[in-house]
Amino acid sequence: MFKFNFNVDSEEAEVLDDKKCVDQEPESAESVECYDSEMIIVEEKHFENLDIYRATCTTAEYGDLEMSYLLAGCVGEILKDKGTDIKQAEEKHSDLIPGVYEGGAKIWECTEDLLQYMARNPESNIFQEKRILDMGCGAGLLGVYTLLKGGTVEFQDYNKDVLETITIPNVLLNLADSKEEIQSNLGRVSFYSGDWSKYAELTKDDEKFDIILTSETIYNPNNYKKLADVFKRKLKKDGQILLAAKIYYFGVGGGLRTFEEYLANDKTFDSKSVSQSASDVHREILEIRFKENVQ
Repeated sequence: MFKFNFNVDSEEAEVLDDKKCVDQEPESAESVECYDSEMIIVEEKHFENLDIYRATCTTAEYGDLEMSYLLAGCVGEILKDKGTDIKQAEEKHSDLIPGVYEGGAKIWECTEDLLQYMARNPESNIFQEKRILDMGCGAGLLGVYTLLKGGTVEFQDYNKDVLETITIPNVLLNLADSKEEIQSNLGRVSFYSGDWSKYAELTKDDEKFDIILTSETIYNPNNYKKLADVFKRKLKKDGQILLAAKIYYFGVGGGLRTFEEYLANDKTFDSKSVSQSASDVHREILEIRFKENVQ
């Protein structure tokens, strides 16, 4: 369930799942100082904590795959006595601290939607030997799924703490059983933190991606240009983007229809809805590709 920690009058608020939020003007992008981008390296501490990860993880099946992953509440022992951004957000009971934490420690509904959509795809080898970006990856489950399907995956999230405390452990949990086997597979993964525009600049000379996956990343209209610019700079001309999101995000004003309008005005991409949820909170998955006349 997606919510922001705003105080609201329940009689005036619109219901989103079992919580109530009201529209509030989002903080302008210019007023928030964003994190620089950096490459995050898998360290020895992650291997030392493997037994903790395995003891606290949960599992879920997606098609023919069983995936293991940590929930935010399962990393309390790892976060104890550490002044991380995740811990700060948990203490504030907030899913958003602008410029600091963007909800990456939680697994949102649209991530589940996109996992189920990929698992239903009859082209089971669609990710084999493809270069894939899990953008705004959070727990990294989208990237983990495509990694297990034979892809080479780059995990990108705004917050370094999310990558180090949740994403990397989730990748290690699913790569193999032994440290040696895991290390032999690490050549197929990379991790980057930081603001989208700074990430695109840092990796501007890298090979582009066949597929970009992103979920719950369009809640703030102030970030649409940054998001679209990464698509333009990082996607191969014949590549595809799968974007999962809610129709509207109460409290910040973004949503799928607003983002589709942005794309239409930008005239770089075509988009179409390929899946819709049947729940009370309307969600969809968009497939986005470059227009044929874009060079």
